[in-house]
Parts: sequence; C-alpha cells; structure tokens
Amino acid sequence: MASASVTRLPPAFLDESLRAALETEVLRAESALHRNFSREWDEADVDLIFAHFVFGLVVEAEPTASPHQQLNLFQHLAGLVLSPVAVTEVLHASLSRYAVGIRHAAEVAEQLGRRSATNLRAVIGSRENAAEAANSNLK
Repeated sequence: MASASVTRLPPAFLDESLRAALETEVLRAESALHRNFSREWDEADVDLIFAHFVFGLVVEAEPTASPHQQLNLFQHLAGLVLSPVAVTEVLHASLSRYAVGIRHAAEVAEQLGRRSATNLRAVIGSRENAAEAANSNLK
C-alpha cells in the first residue's frame, strides 16, 4: 500500500473511543489485506479493496453522520495508510472497470468493514454502559 505522507485530523464529531478503535481496525485490516492480496494483485488494486473495507467501516460506524462527515472520516482513516493521491484515486475509481476477482474482494471487504464497525460499536457501547453503571453505584 502507498504510504501516507499527510495525515488528516480526525473529524471533530467522532467519539474518542470510537476513533481509536476505528483507527486500530483500519491498521489491522491493511496489514491483513496486504498480506493476503499483494502477491496476487498490484498495489492500486489492493488499495481499492482496502478503501472498500474503510467505506463499510465508516458507513456502519457513523450511520447518522452527514455524507460530508462520512467522507471526512473516510479520508482520515484511509489516510492513515494511503497517500493523499491514493485516497483521491480510490474515491474516483469505478469498480466496474476492475476484474471480477477484485470486484468480489472489494464487495467482501466492504461487508467485513460493516461487520467490524457493528462489533466495535457493540463493544464500546457495553463498556460505556458498564462505566455508567459503576458511576451510578458511587452516588
């Protein structure tokens, strides 16, 4: 994957614990995708698959955010791994121009991103509920 040279600041609307969890998940996914696909496809193809994972993660993690906020979050998370040029390229890529195997991998990656976001939100929500319960017991 192309290395990031400029890191976008995380969107201000994003909860700190969710931001950290999403960033960790993105770095984990990048490593796994690179390991699994870099021998098979070129860097731009793997970047596209990675971007679909990040897209799925973003739309499921912040479903009520505006499209502009979701785009900012996508650019921040993808920018942790990809260069600004690579982020722009994947945003403008048409999946229909790619081979069937790459399209399928991108679709699967997006679903995995959605599932990861759902799991992260559940874990963070249960932690917050436990912390609230502990605080209410202190009163």
